[in-house]
Amino acid sequence: SYLGRGSAHERLGHQELDRGGDPFVEFRESIADFDAAKPLESGSAIAYLDCGLAWMALGKVEAATGIDAAPSFERACAELQEALALDGTLWRTHANLGHVHEVLGRPREAAREYSIAIALGGNRMDVREGLVRARAAANGLE
Repeated sequence: SYLGRGSAHERLGHQELDRGGDPFVEFRESIADFDAAKPLESGSAIAYLDCGLAWMALGKVEAATGIDAAPSFERACAELQEALALDGTLWRTHANLGHVHEVLGRPREAAREYSIAIALGGNRMDVREGLVRARAAANGLE
């Protein structure tokens, strides 16, 4: 399945990253597979969530190598929002969207998404820490 292939390419991208190799090809292949899975997984948020995660991974690598990562994070944002339109109960999607908003400098939106993630059962340390960071940044804007 395309979802399985996309996940495999994403894992390979992370392995390349760990080895100091070039993960860009694997992350782009992952995105292509998740895009291909969307019409086959009608009504399922998972293909959009996974595609958003792959865009996030690509954005992190781009940022680490000095490439403008904003377009990749914006694409991740769109994919995660589409996943939420299909299923708004996935705390993991809200948490990842919070992270994307945080990276893009949108602390209010990040705090909102982290709060929803926690309310839906994603009461993990990294989500709580993201909420604290986002609230502090949002307070700095006032």
